[in-house]
Amino acid sequence: KNIDNLNKVWSTGYPGFKSIKFPPDCEKMVITHYADLKKYRYWENRAMWYDWLTFNEERFTDFIKWERESIKKIDPKTAVHLKINGPTVFKEVSNRSSINIENLLEITEIAGYDLGVYPPEITEDTAYAFDNRLESKVLDLYKSLYPEKPTLNSEWHALSHVEWPTRDYVRSAMWDSVIHGVSFQVLWCWGGHWTEGQWGIVIQSESLETLAETSLELQRLAPYIIEFPKAKRNVALLYSNPSILQSGSEDYPKELDNAYDGLRFLDTSIGFISEKQISQIEDRDYNLLIFPKANYITEKAYQGIKKYLNSGGDIFVIKDSLGYNEYGYRRDISELFEAESESMEIPGVEKQIKEIEYGKGKIYISESSLTPGEYADILEVLLDRVGAKRDIRVSRGFSLIESRTVTVDGKKVTYLINLNRGKTVKVKLESTIGDIIQVKDLVAGQILKTREIELVPMNPMLLEITLVKKD
Repeated sequence: KNIDNLNKVWSTGYPGFKSIKFPPDCEKMVITHYADLKKYRYWENRAMWYDWLTFNEERFTDFIKWERESIKKIDPKTAVHLKINGPTVFKEVSNRSSINIENLLEITEIAGYDLGVYPPEITEDTAYAFDNRLESKVLDLYKSLYPEKPTLNSEWHALSHVEWPTRDYVRSAMWDSVIHGVSFQVLWCWGGHWTEGQWGIVIQSESLETLAETSLELQRLAPYIIEFPKAKRNVALLYSNPSILQSGSEDYPKELDNAYDGLRFLDTSIGFISEKQISQIEDRDYNLLIFPKANYITEKAYQGIKKYLNSGGDIFVIKDSLGYNEYGYRRDISELFEAESESMEIPGVEKQIKEIEYGKGKIYISESSLTPGEYADILEVLLDRVGAKRDIRVSRGFSLIESRTVTVDGKKVTYLINLNRGKTVKVKLESTIGDIIQVKDLVAGQILKTREIELVPMNPMLLEITLVKKD
């Protein structure tokens, strides 16, 4: 509302608001890669670029609010959802399309998205039996932002990518979606010429039978399964809208992928925390916050992080995280990162990790970006150090064995799946809080005779574990 304030933030000299022009050819912008941004003048002025994008976010959010209000005038009881394209949730493409995930989810009763998983035939990373990483990450984000809202995948792409998917794949895909928090989903079937050949779902009798059988299996075990998305998340990754806007797809989103993938196989539920949430955080809410190259954050979020540290919270950061404000201007973070530090030795990790005390909390710093395997090794140590509870231990390191544990009727219930491609893995169930006296396979309804389990790929298990707690 004040041109002098605008010029100060943008480092410009506009005489008035009427002299400000939209980005050149903004309606014709075709951007499929981070490098394409360099074609456009506004990218050269990070402050101008940020305000242009957030303006469009607010404009589109207001439009969706108007649509929702219009629906409610006709039918006040109707629950509203917005189908957000899943692949854009963590990429800067979503923000050029005016989509602010947190704001849009706030105004709808149902958290909606469009996404799927990918069978082994087209999974790019050949280590994985199938690729469910993006859907799992989106669901963990949704349940962290608005845990009380049901989630709807109204375009579930799981069978539309390959001919004749296997039974194991179809069952695993359904199980993993539900464990991570999907409430209901609609199977997507491509039309046109694909239905004339083998890819038509109506003629894939084995897939249809598996879908039906697994649906009944999930409904039977629903009293256990519904507890997993509600589980307390002791560790959280920063979901930073300014970092998505300012860093492009080659920086923050990629590092966030690596951190999530490394954390996923450490026997813990994974949370996300937004910049809006971090300004209201208390140290008891999380054992550890992770900032994977989240270089651009608002001043309000930065002050929230310092408050969290001062009250006893711990953080793990990649060097240069938090170093800029949302407009792209350098922030003085020397008070956090240039204090006296100690080096940590992490088994199997060559990169240096520093430990700094700040207030009542601690800052752990990596000097450079990390691979998923390095994240797994480092966070395995840090989770123990910060006291993050992992009552049932199954996996250590970047094993591609996912396990999550909840408490149901006083007993531990653990979900297990082997995501290794073509590799059976033997695991041993252990407890950090007591002695295991019985393990029941809830799917098969059988008591297991041993604590060692041969996990074949794509065979989800749900185990009820009875403990005698330690004194």
